[in-house]
Amino acid sequence: MGAARGAETMPMTYHVDHGQMLIISEGHGVVSAKELCVYYDDMTDDTDLPDGYDILCDLTKVEKFDMDYSNISRVVRSTENSRRAKHIGRVAFLAESDVQYGIANMYAAMGLIEGGDFKVFRRAADATDWLMSARS
Repeated sequence: MGAARGAETMPMTYHVDHGQMLIISEGHGVVSAKELCVYYDDMTDDTDLPDGYDILCDLTKVEKFDMDYSNISRVVRSTENSRRAKHIGRVAFLAESDVQYGIANMYAAMGLIEGGDFKVFRRAADATDWLMSARS
């Protein structure tokens, strides 16, 4: 499992499902823009993280996003740098609450402007189906 520096307090972790060619990111607790930027920088630097996989970002356990619009924009740029460096394909966000869904949609919209392929889902099966459909 991967986590950014200070993993014991980092609200984002990831693990790799090689069978589905997925990087599964999981958030929990309070997530700040600074922590997300560190997280994505660390993913980029992780030599054990394979290139060419998609990301399923599970936000269902995030209680609060400690960021504003300008911070989200900065995180999107950090994400795009990582995505390009690791040749990541699609990014699916899984959100349960309206706040998670709204923040993820804002993030996804900004990511699309940057050239990414992002989409937000309420059900894990729908997110996984969308990620897998690009490989068909």
